[in-house]
Parts: sequence; structure tokens; C-alpha cells
Amino acid sequence: MLNTDLFYVATNLVPVLPNLTKKRVFLTGGTGFVGTWLTETFAVMNRTMELEAELVALTRKDMLSTDPAVKFVRGDVRDFEFPEGKFEYVIHAAADYRAEPKEVFSINVDGTKRVLEFAKEKGVKRMVFTSSGAVYRANLMKYMDPRMAYGESKRTAEMMCVLSDVETRIARLWGFVGPCMPLDGPWAITKFIKEGLAGGPVKVSGGANVTRSYLYASEMIQGLWGMLLWDKANPVYNIGSSEPITIGALALLVASVCGCKIEATPGDYPDDVYVPPPGPKPNIGLREAIERTVAWHKEQK
Repeated sequence: MLNTDLFYVATNLVPVLPNLTKKRVFLTGGTGFVGTWLTETFAVMNRTMELEAELVALTRKDMLSTDPAVKFVRGDVRDFEFPEGKFEYVIHAAADYRAEPKEVFSINVDGTKRVLEFAKEKGVKRMVFTSSGAVYRANLMKYMDPRMAYGESKRTAEMMCVLSDVETRIARLWGFVGPCMPLDGPWAITKFIKEGLAGGPVKVSGGANVTRSYLYASEMIQGLWGMLLWDKANPVYNIGSSEPITIGALALLVASVCGCKIEATPGDYPDDVYVPPPGPKPNIGLREAIERTVAWHKEQK
């Protein structure tokens, strides 16, 4: 993760950071892509603003933090033991898109039930639930398709939050790119970056009418912290870039950044547009976002 990104987030959140002063935040999914960005930005904000706050992150594996204000506790989001003490805020970011459909559904639904129980018992002021743009694809026509388990479970979890006594703000997350994002995920952009880092070629098969969008990670995290800390905010936000790009154009862009060739082969893909509703223009353009991500992965090697 780039220090410039962390301070970018902290600087833009200065007006609301006093709301974290001497507060405790409980985070689920503490070691995932979103969770890692949340813990790292919290550490910088807490240290630079002298907030004297604490973040307790739930994870399925043992973790040690280099920052004394960040603590990790081990457990499954569906049945974790409640940490002791008072908590003012919760960010529920635990999810699993890699498991088989039953497990995906259980983690998202049963996990949300457990987190809501925790939030109610602790009397938290506010919770942010990281949902997904996949809820828009979870429609009645595809209701019986197990491949829709992720979107259906997120939609079910959203309703659980709405019906609970916990003040919850729902963040529907879309496509992203940035440091700490695993390159073995099921996303076109990470596949292309992985191939580009290996020297190419970046391989794209058909998909001329397949359209996606990607927001840089620091802007996503700024949005999540803002949703948690602004006292006046909407209950539901789409967090993502509404600037579309076809998969073919994305492959060309990644190849250009990595300095390698592209290998295109014909393919029979239906039109598929997966872009959030119109929103603010990103401050960090897609090319720069890819450049930063590639640079970070090169540093890790």
C-alpha cells in the first residue's frame, strides 16, 4: 500500500475524524482487500490526528498488528465471541466469493445476523455494511440459479440490516483496483495485471460488448469511512466508478502500462454491462490507478 494513498484518505476525511476521538471500531473481514485498506487507513488517521481510538478486527487467521491501536481477534463471522468493552462503530466487511454457493450464502447471511446481534448488544452508534452491486443482478428470473448466491445473500443481508434496530448504512461496492488486491481473483482487471506483470501477453477473448468500471481503492475507502463518520448521510450508497470501459479497451490499457503485447482471440460473449449508476467523477483516473497497482505489486516482488 502506498503512503501517499493513506495520507490522501486521511487528509480528505479531516472534517469528520474528530468523531473517532477515543472511540472503538469493530471490523469484520479485517485481512481481506477492503479490511486491509480500512486497518491501514485507520492506523494513519489515528496516529496523525492523535485520536486515541482503537480498531478491533475480526479475522479467520491469527494476525499481529504493528500498530498498537489495531488489534486482531480470531473467529468466524457466523459464531465469533464478542470482544469485551464498549464499541461505538461497526464496519461489517466480511464476505466470501470463492466458496461454494451454500457457504457463500451462509457467511453473508448468518454472518450478518451475528454482527447485528453484536452491534445491538454493544449499543453501537452506527454500522456500515459492505454489500455489493451484485444485488442488482439478483433478480427473480435468476432466483433459482446457485451462481446468484453471492448477490442474493447480499440482498438478504441488506434487508436484515434494514429490519434491525441498528442504524446501518449500506455500501454497495462495485469494481475496484489497487494495492493489496489479490491477482488470483475472478476479475478481468486482476487477470490482465497478473499477465502484464509476467511480461505478457495480456490475453483477452472476445467480449467486445462486455463493459465494466473500476474505482481506485483509496477512493473506495474514503467513501466507507465517510459513510461511517458523517452524521448526515444517506442510508444506501453505490461506491464505484460510473465511467465504463470495455474489456478489450481494458486489456489494451493494462498492456500499455505494463509495456507488453496483447493477444486477442474471438469469443462469443453476450452484451454485458456492469457499471454503477451515475455518480461523481473519480479523482484518480483508471490509467493512474492501474499504474499505482502495478508499481505496488512490483515492489512486493
